[in-house]
Amino acid sequence: MNNHFTAIDGQARRHLSRRDPILRKVIQFIGPCTLQHNPDGFAVLVHSIISQQISTKAAAAIRTRLGNLLGPKGVTLSGLRKASDPVLRAAGLSAPKVRSLRDLADKVHWGEVALGGLDRLTDEEIIDLLVPVHGIGPWTAQMFLAALPQYCHLVLLAKPGRCAAERVNRFQPSISLIRSTSSH
Repeated sequence: MNNHFTAIDGQARRHLSRRDPILRKVIQFIGPCTLQHNPDGFAVLVHSIISQQISTKAAAAIRTRLGNLLGPKGVTLSGLRKASDPVLRAAGLSAPKVRSLRDLADKVHWGEVALGGLDRLTDEEIIDLLVPVHGIGPWTAQMFLAALPQYCHLVLLAKPGRCAAERVNRFQPSISLIRSTSSH
């Protein structure tokens, strides 16, 4: 799938590698950007809830099973609302995650969480819209922001510390979201 992220990846990697020796090591360690924009905000939030507190591999397996159980269209608002709790549990979802997904689906269905027109809201308004959903906290809401197209110029800033990339250079990422000014 070709998208804006892959189109700018090579140029961005070269630029950042030349400008910052720490990022150069991180880029060499991690490799090319594999971000893929998903325009379906509901599916992104469902995947975010599924992925919380479990390994990437387990989350991927649950997402695949859920998509298969919900039918040929995969994870959709109507499919999720129609699915019984036993079907959702058969996908590997815990009872609390089923509750969270039900709350998300109900709030989107009834218009309490309107995912259309998010580009007209401020970051704070989007976070305030999402946080009342059971299972979505500030971190999940902020990561959802990072997945929006207006954040295609996401900037990762690094500071000394410890994290998973410690093998590279005792590196802890902190995220600063900067909206693209070219679309406003």
